[in-house]
Amino acid sequence: MADAEPDMDRIHARLSAALLRMLPNDVAEPFFKSDAWTRLTDAERALIIDADADMDERDRRARQRARQERAEKRRR
Repeated sequence: MADAEPDMDRIHARLSAALLRMLPNDVAEPFFKSDAWTRLTDAERALIIDADADMDERDRRARQRARQERAEKRRR
């Protein structure tokens, strides 16, 4: 059971990061300056930040793949 906890923490962090990304900037910005953000532990904040960075990397790879596919279609 103890092994499941870190996975649940990562899932929660990914969901939190995804939800924060969906918020408009005028809503998200105040959250990061609020007590809700500061009440999170350093580990919780780190997990959310890491999950957000993972999403950025996946987005970058997806855009790169799409560019490569378009380039291949043009070559054909």
